[in-house]
Amino acid sequence: MESYSEQSIVVLSGLEAVRRRPGMYIGGTGSAGLHHMLWEIVGNSVDEHLRGHASYVRVEIEGDAISVEDDGRGIPVDPHPQDPARSVLEVVLTTLHASADFRADHVHVSPGLVGVGAPVVNALSERLDAEVWRDGRHHQQSYARGIPLGPVRELGRATRTGIRITFRPDFTILGYPVGSLLSLPLVERVERKVLLVVSGLGMAVFGLLFGLSDAPAAIVIFGFLYTVISNVFSNSFHIYQAEIFPTRLRATASGSTYALSRLSNALLPFILLPVLAAFGPVAMFAVVSAAMVVVALDIGILGPRSTGRDLEAVNSG
Repeated sequence: MESYSEQSIVVLSGLEAVRRRPGMYIGGTGSAGLHHMLWEIVGNSVDEHLRGHASYVRVEIEGDAISVEDDGRGIPVDPHPQDPARSVLEVVLTTLHASADFRADHVHVSPGLVGVGAPVVNALSERLDAEVWRDGRHHQQSYARGIPLGPVRELGRATRTGIRITFRPDFTILGYPVGSLLSLPLVERVERKVLLVVSGLGMAVFGLLFGLSDAPAAIVIFGFLYTVISNVFSNSFHIYQAEIFPTRLRATASGSTYALSRLSNALLPFILLPVLAAFGPVAMFAVVSAAMVVVALDIGILGPRSTGRDLEAVNSG
């Protein structure tokens, strides 16, 4: 029998717990988790804008690197009063629950993990570079999987304020890179409404074929195709949902939609497991496929076109 003593208790320090159990912090290790990482960084810049400190938020994707920039106040780079050996920037990017949002006079506006989001993104990134423009100086610090590669460096003078976070997700932790990489050129070149309908129907077909398969080769092939196309659907949907909401409601609506999706994911086992136990895998995948057909038809009939259109035009019909 395995012994249970004081030696059995393991204490994880720093951001190690995030890398051990990333799903607890970003909801999963697939494309949804990747989008959650992006939203956590974007949410910080959105907060700056909504509080009146930033006039723009810029998101750029180049290869496997994602950059989020704003012209807000920038994170201070001076030593932290409670941890003088580290800068405020390093504390914010490497310490869970370090945030101005915990002050009683500070209101967190955008949805996200207060004081958790930025360190989690840092821990789950192969590399993260933070550039800060503040108090007339330009500073930079780099990290690898949440560990600083050196102290904050001063790069020169600055005539602006703001911050740019550039991170490369660690795909040794975040799975399903094929579907995510495939979706990048597709979402820019194919009408997103059409892409959602086609990928949704593809999920219905490949999911049902996966449930019907008995041969190992067929199970692997259809399972792989279902995973790839579900990532294309997820990536396209996250972009599409942000486009179809009016600007005044976008942050609240996107956050509410994400919360409802998490709730539905929690409830799904209570629906699908009884079907699996009573009728087998084919019936379970038939239920999932039918749901995806309904979603695809809903988007196809009611959803507006968005690719290449201004957000105002999309929201006006």
